[in-house]
Formats: sequence, C-alpha cells, structure tokens
Amino acid sequence: MTRTLGSIKEINLSWLKETLLEVKEFQDACKQYLDGLSKQGIKFGPEELERNMMLSLLAMTNFPVIGGANVDKENERSMKLFEAFAERIFSAIEDYDAMRFIA
Repeated sequence: MTRTLGSIKEINLSWLKETLLEVKEFQDACKQYLDGLSKQGIKFGPEELERNMMLSLLAMTNFPVIGGANVDKENERSMKLFEAFAERIFSAIEDYDAMRFIA
C-alpha cells in the first residue's frame, strides 16, 4: 500500500506513530514529510519535528479524558475500547519519553 504523506501535519504523524505504523514506515513518513517541506523552501529539521510530535502526543491525553465522559459503563465493548485507547496513548508517551519535552 502506498501512502502519500507530503502534506501531513505533525499531530497526524504523532497519531500514526502511536497507532498504525511500524518503525521503518514511520521513519519513512517523517523523511517524506521533511523532504516535502524542504522542497517548498521551509526550513524545518528532524529535531523540531520530533519536539512537535512529542508535544502532540502529550496533547492527545485529552482524548481519553473527553471520551471517558461519554463511555457507557454498561457496555462492555465500549469500556474495552476506552481502556485500549487510554492504554495506547499513555504507553506511547512512556515508550517515546515524550515527557522530556515538558520537564
């Protein structure tokens, strides 16, 4: 499957990092994104991209909070989805040491 990611925003890359892509695919997506910016004359380096993505991961902690307010506690499937989503976002923050950008 071919993915075109030249105009994708950092928050979307963070979401992909946290949910869908293998490491190699993610590295390729970041390179493609930075190459696209460079071709448009935008100076934006990998360090700045990483910082923005980690801050985006941290910002995504509001998703389970907002979603949790709407979870039907009587619906087992709803609870499992909520738990999986919350676990995934907080695990990604820990795995990528995103807290270092706000500490």
